[in-house]
Amino acid sequence: MNRWVAVLALALAAAPAWADDAADLRAAELAIAARDYDQGAALLIPILDDPAKEASHAVAWARLGDLWADNDFPNAAVLAWAEAAKRDPNALGPSLSRAVQVARETGDEASLEPWFAALPADLPEPGRTSAAVLGARFLIRGGKYAEAIALIGTVDSAHPDYARAQDLRGVAFSNQKMWGEALAALLLAQAASESSPPEERAMITHNLGRAYYGSGNYLKAVEHLGSVPRGSLAWQDAQFERAWAHFAIDDHVGTISVLQTWESPWFTDWYAPEADLLRLQAYFLLCKLVSAREEADRFEAKYTPMRNALDVAVPTLTPTAAWTDIIGWMDGEESKLPPGILYKFRYEERFDDAVALVKAIDAEGVRAEKNPAAWISRAAPMLRARRGAVIEAEGARVLARATAARAEIASILEDVPMLKLDLLTLESEFYSRAAITGTLEYGDRIGKLRDLRQQPGVRAWPAEGEAWADELGYVRYDVRTDCPEEPPR
Repeated sequence: MNRWVAVLALALAAAPAWADDAADLRAAELAIAARDYDQGAALLIPILDDPAKEASHAVAWARLGDLWADNDFPNAAVLAWAEAAKRDPNALGPSLSRAVQVARETGDEASLEPWFAALPADLPEPGRTSAAVLGARFLIRGGKYAEAIALIGTVDSAHPDYARAQDLRGVAFSNQKMWGEALAALLLAQAASESSPPEERAMITHNLGRAYYGSGNYLKAVEHLGSVPRGSLAWQDAQFERAWAHFAIDDHVGTISVLQTWESPWFTDWYAPEADLLRLQAYFLLCKLVSAREEADRFEAKYTPMRNALDVAVPTLTPTAAWTDIIGWMDGEESKLPPGILYKFRYEERFDDAVALVKAIDAEGVRAEKNPAAWISRAAPMLRARRGAVIEAEGARVLARATAARAEIASILEDVPMLKLDLLTLESEFYSRAAITGTLEYGDRIGKLRDLRQQPGVRAWPAEGEAWADELGYVRYDVRTDCPEEPPR
């Protein structure tokens, strides 16, 4: 007996409301298996179009998803499977694994996620674990960490999604500041991720670095954040977070070395006020007063025009307009929002998936509209609605980032004059001390350089502003503090 027929026969015993449609559903399943798609659709569509047959809609949507997937309409299939899962995840039956796989391939897992957040206890494998992982992602985004941990807490270590599940558990624990549990889960994820895609392994390493930082183990945080590959979409964020880990152990030279990436020509116009202020603070604590003052001037020169542009653009943009703005910018057009705000999305997996998804839906929607089969053309309005939802959601994220940046820049720029005053005050104390001692104490730069040159295998020279793209992330500055042995009084 066909597997789905067997599953349906069992389900009918628990759901008598399906009984009236059981014959048509069984016949539709057999027609689809025989690739008689028109006949399968002819049996399913009347059920879906009849409100009185609501009890059978979940199964009918699931089978329509199979129909659309078999006929190369994968995005429409995911939407149909989502309609089935919304009503009853059990209705997907043997199509559950396929639904998750196709959603991953299309980049539209978000369509299924909400309906897998509360899975029935009797939902069988294969498919249940993969569905639980999607449901856990949805719960984590909504801040429901305990529920997410419970949902994926029983994933078997032999399952292909085990590494992904443990990574999510680690993230959920981290968001609750349960660092020991987070590290345990993430170390399991790392050990199980040997066959995972490179970007997934990089994200696990990144999350491990963050958990070590949260736990106060800054040396381990430096190690793992520094291990995120340069080719990963998470690399830029990992570099900045690694700089904070150096700063936390008073390694201000290490902070400056890591942040040199952000000062390179490839990143100078990115929106990274925390990185810029962190570099300024590191210079300040090393008593590099001239460099700190230059950083403060550079901060004002960089962020004042950005704030002005945000003041003009943000009030005029809707989420849809923000989407149009960033897509135009990615295609080489001028943008209303400052490019520094938009760079992050160019290197973000979620936004990449959204852009690819909208393009795929556009192409698939045209094919659906032109198809003479009514059961295929009815996918077109669903695809249009999904396209609009993706654009609205991602445009809202872009606009939210711009809105938050506008407020943050305004706040920081108000504090910069006070920072400059602190620098002048400290510098005046140095000169006051020099008037008494006869020496302006600014450290022995030449002696430090001489010591470095004497080390075997090391080539050292004074920094002169040169920058090479293949050196990003590997530069090490060996800076001697300019602070006196005793603080000025």
